[in-house]
Amino acid sequence: MRGQGSDGLLGRPLAGHVLGAAAVAAGYYATAQLGEALKFPHAPVSALWFPNALLMGALLLAPRRYWWAYLLAVVPAHLMAQMPLADVPLARILIQYTMNVATALIGAYALTSRAPVSLRFDRVLPAWRLVFFGGLLAPFITSVLLAAAFLTTNLDQGFWLTTGARTLTNSFAILTLVPLMVHAAERLRAPRRPRNLAHVIEGVLLTIALAVAGMAALLAPPITGVAAAAILFLPLPMLLWAAARFGVAGSAAALLLLGALTICGVLEGSGPFAAQANAHETLSVVVFLVITAVPLLLLAAALEERRDLESAHAASEALHGAVLASIQDQVVILDREGRVIDANDSWRQLREHIPAAPFVKLQIGDDFLQHCRETAALGVSAATQLGTSIGEVIAGQAAHHRIEFAAHSARGIAWFEVTIEPLRRSDGGAVLVWSDATHRKQAEANERAQQQQLVHLGRAAVLGELSGAFAHELTQPLTSILGNAEAALQLLSGPDVDLREIRSMVRDIVADDVRAAEVIQRLRAMLTRGEISREAVDLANVIKDVLDLARVDLHTRHVAVDVEFDPYLPLVLGDRIQLQQVVLNLVVNACEAMSSTDVQRRRIHLNARFDSASCEVVCEIRDHGTGIGREDLERIFQPFVTTKTLGLGMGLAICRTIIEAHGGRLWAKNLPEGGASFSFTARLGS
Repeated sequence: MRGQGSDGLLGRPLAGHVLGAAAVAAGYYATAQLGEALKFPHAPVSALWFPNALLMGALLLAPRRYWWAYLLAVVPAHLMAQMPLADVPLARILIQYTMNVATALIGAYALTSRAPVSLRFDRVLPAWRLVFFGGLLAPFITSVLLAAAFLTTNLDQGFWLTTGARTLTNSFAILTLVPLMVHAAERLRAPRRPRNLAHVIEGVLLTIALAVAGMAALLAPPITGVAAAAILFLPLPMLLWAAARFGVAGSAAALLLLGALTICGVLEGSGPFAAQANAHETLSVVVFLVITAVPLLLLAAALEERRDLESAHAASEALHGAVLASIQDQVVILDREGRVIDANDSWRQLREHIPAAPFVKLQIGDDFLQHCRETAALGVSAATQLGTSIGEVIAGQAAHHRIEFAAHSARGIAWFEVTIEPLRRSDGGAVLVWSDATHRKQAEANERAQQQQLVHLGRAAVLGELSGAFAHELTQPLTSILGNAEAALQLLSGPDVDLREIRSMVRDIVADDVRAAEVIQRLRAMLTRGEISREAVDLANVIKDVLDLARVDLHTRHVAVDVEFDPYLPLVLGDRIQLQQVVLNLVVNACEAMSSTDVQRRRIHLNARFDSASCEVVCEIRDHGTGIGREDLERIFQPFVTTKTLGLGMGLAICRTIIEAHGGRLWAKNLPEGGASFSFTARLGS
């Protein structure tokens, strides 16, 4: 609520508000004296009574918690202004003070109850609230109470005249003085800006013109008949000028000048109101002033609000244009029909750099969706996808879309990423952002090539560790082939040739040759470097191939392997060679982890099962080694982190990269019974 946290113009300290209250008290006394001097000759009220309006304006500028200071400060000012007056009883003075304070309180409370922290009347709604609550309701309620109190105490018998005259004089004072006070305080709070000399000159000319027109209309000798009413319209152009050019504050100042001239004319017996009867003279003057003030203030507020809205709209348009111009990406804005309603300079310049790219020749007003359909008919697949995506976003069937397409440019193939978002406005539409993705595509291609090279080097490193086992596995069939061939030659050179024995030796040679060829084929497959393929793979067969490849090394290290497969193990989607590399690396690591373990406990448990919770295949490799340090459970998957004496720290990092590229996970944990477990997941294949 306003007034609880803001201290208005005078600041937070209580001392500042005490000084402010003293200033208001001085103003209250001065305006009360002025009101007594301008009292109507034949009415119980003053022609211009500003104390109540002054107090209301002060309360609007101060926080509510300091209102008591202002209300107390005007007590001596009211007494000093009223006590010296002849034939004014104390009861009348107290009733007048109470009603004056009530007028200010009712109006200030009503205006601040739902107002923002900074109260201004340059908007239609706040201006209406000022007119209704401050200018009409508060003066009317307190005037009725004051007239009733006077009637009850026999201080005044003219109930309706007192009510009407006091309501109208207070209304005019509030409608003119309160906006001036509030807007002057707002101007003082705002940063100081240089004055516009042309605006100042215009204000001076307006004041002179209004003064001349007002004196001609309101200070001239009394005129009767139609001319008396017609001459009142003479100041109207100047009043409209003030409302249109100087807003609520200028309009209020012009109305004050008009009121002063009107009152002076009445008190001097000149002008159109002097020709009326005494009671009607009083009421007609204040009715004229109030009726003139209300529409002019509302007109000024409406014009100021319109100007501010136009300025805000222009600023928004300028900001919108500046933002679009500063964006390096190409931005196109479509309406709900798919027509281009705006685009930034980068979009317009795109046709100069890539004239062969589709869509770049479109301009504001062109139908983007129709162009997509026409381009799709020419065989451009990206146009079909783009048109469908835009249609779904505009229709609200999709929150956003992101697509990619390529175009030929002078530099070669250029890649674009198009993001389609809904246009957040009532009419709907879509915003298309073209981003040049060529560098990203090239970087991704380079990254894939480097990753493939790294994976290939990792396979070579693992196979290098198994080179002794491979040599032993190749030596056995080659030695057997050599022995069988030499024996066959000796038998053939003898007198009695046993063909059955020779046939048996040849069969052994063929079998050993096939065995050696299988070893070489497995080595060649593991060492082959090529593009990653995605196909349905039987993980059980992958594991069996790895165990066959590492059979001699496992035998040399005295490591036994227990294998357990889910009988209904589904196929997985992946690259067979890379999955072999992961399993082989984990098996070799398990063997090395058990190098210091007793021979009887050197056993690897390898299982593959289907996890129904995640709909993935899980492969686990457990050993009975020394385990992994708690601080190393995650670090071991980082590059160049190893627990081996001669390790490079790349094997597990490569394994995790391979598994994550397959959409799976790789993790490690220590087992309660000792040793470690490495597990990875793989997605299901068709």
